[in-house]
Amino acid sequence: MYRLRKISHVLDQFQELEKQEIYFAAFEELNDPMEGYRDIFWRGDKIVWKNLLINYIKSVEHFFCLALLLADTKEMNANDVLVNFSGSIRRHSPEAKQLIEEIITTVFQFSEIAALPEALAARESPVMREELRLYLNSFHRLVLHSISLVYQKKARRFTIPFAIPQTIERHYLDLLEKLPAMTNQLERENLQMERPAQRMYRVVKIVTDNVLLSLQIQREAMNRSSNYFYLLNEFTEVYLSKLETIVYPEAYIASFMKSCSNSAAWGHYGEAHTGVCLKFKTQDVDGHRLRLRTEIGASGGRDTIVKPIFGVVAHELHQISYKNEPISVDFFNSLSRLTKHEADVFWYTDEKGNRSECGMDLQNKKEDWHDKYWDTFHRGLLSKSAAWSYEEESRVILQGNFIDYSQKASRKLTYDFSDLEGIIFGIKTKAADKARIVKIIKEKCEKNGRTEFDFYQADYSSWTDQVEMYKVDL
Repeated sequence: MYRLRKISHVLDQFQELEKQEIYFAAFEELNDPMEGYRDIFWRGDKIVWKNLLINYIKSVEHFFCLALLLADTKEMNANDVLVNFSGSIRRHSPEAKQLIEEIITTVFQFSEIAALPEALAARESPVMREELRLYLNSFHRLVLHSISLVYQKKARRFTIPFAIPQTIERHYLDLLEKLPAMTNQLERENLQMERPAQRMYRVVKIVTDNVLLSLQIQREAMNRSSNYFYLLNEFTEVYLSKLETIVYPEAYIASFMKSCSNSAAWGHYGEAHTGVCLKFKTQDVDGHRLRLRTEIGASGGRDTIVKPIFGVVAHELHQISYKNEPISVDFFNSLSRLTKHEADVFWYTDEKGNRSECGMDLQNKKEDWHDKYWDTFHRGLLSKSAAWSYEEESRVILQGNFIDYSQKASRKLTYDFSDLEGIIFGIKTKAADKARIVKIIKEKCEKNGRTEFDFYQADYSSWTDQVEMYKVDL
């Protein structure tokens, strides 16, 4: 298996060659914005829909409160947008819990919002991301207005930053009241069209984004780096993305290729052919596997420092499937990252203790549900657009179930030097960089008692229109 790297990665900046490290990247670090994309949809009864709206209110209030306390002394970001409140709610004081309940009550005093969960439950087809985004964007301004009113009531000197005129308030309420039924009607009248609602909401998203951008450019008085600006303009989109974190665990990947003969791949990942390609030996056990030193547990107790335990794990290299059809995920029936208690309390029951029909398969058909869940999880990580098929990629997946891989340092796994078969220099790799790499490898060979190591030079073949390599004797 082959792994293309920039010179700065293998040498000075990260010293991957010297340290024998393989870095596992988060999906937001990859060059394809559609990496790991799943076509999440929402379909459920009024219990889960109301709990989604309540979750959104809690998330907005949490961010609002932090922004108020920080007063722009710290720039807030997606890490400050919470969607799982099972731990934080328990730590809240009675006063804080009462405040949240008062805000929720204030929001649902609008009859249109009180009726919204049932209207969403009556949607005749699943609600896709673009549609939910419009509901939440409209809902968002009403939530901010309600939070401001409650905060002002608690602290008389509090200035309302997000008050909205009654005419605008009425516009949002009318939209939330009418939109679900109008969407049902649109779909009934366009049965011959594939996903008519999704197409319409995609157009609405594009138009809305353009209008918002124009307004933001014109509003010079507003500090674009302020946390309030982020809350007003970025929050909803980030919230939708964060919802996926309570469906699937975080995952990180290291990419490899079947060959290193594609010039475009060298251009993308080999820094315009100035980098190198590492050739690894794999184990053919239940498919190709790569041995890496990996954290497998922890040791320690109440009176001793907890230390991670490492072991050599043969990680499977999964082959990428290149297709344009995204993986569909049923949100309300996929909340497996929550405990049963958390799922029941925050999602599957209402204030009277009535239980939703959603999530039943997690308990009644647990084995079948888990098989389908993990199959969908892996297919989402191993699917890319056909436009990337030239890469012939395989990847190792590092999954964060019980081990925290959020810090980059924790995602640098090491390999045994014996598993590095050779190094291919790019067409434009500098001679000085080649010399440094050869020196590092020779020192490692001497240290490990290794007598052979293969070096190759990449070259372009005009008659095959591919990058070919020939062995060099160093």
